[in-house]
Amino acid sequence: MPHIKLQPQVGPQEAFHKSKADIVFYGGAAGGGKTWSILAEPLRHLKVAGFGTQAVISIQTLADLERLSLISIDLKIRLKLRWNL
Repeated sequence: MPHIKLQPQVGPQEAFHKSKADIVFYGGAAGGGKTWSILAEPLRHLKVAGFGTQAVISIQTLADLERLSLISIDLKIRLKLRWNL
């Protein structure tokens, strides 16, 4: 796997990624990096044996769902990941 540095934005996104909590609630206005954060967080733990993750993402509109899909596809392509369905 290529070495790519993923770095959160300073502020709430950074606080989300630094949290040691098992459950984190992260809300706010559009453009704050919430979608990127929830998709990128499990990537930090890919090499941890037995690591698995589950997430609940609340989406209000079809446009939000489309944006989530596009961001996830972008991360998948950039990091050369594969779907595990």
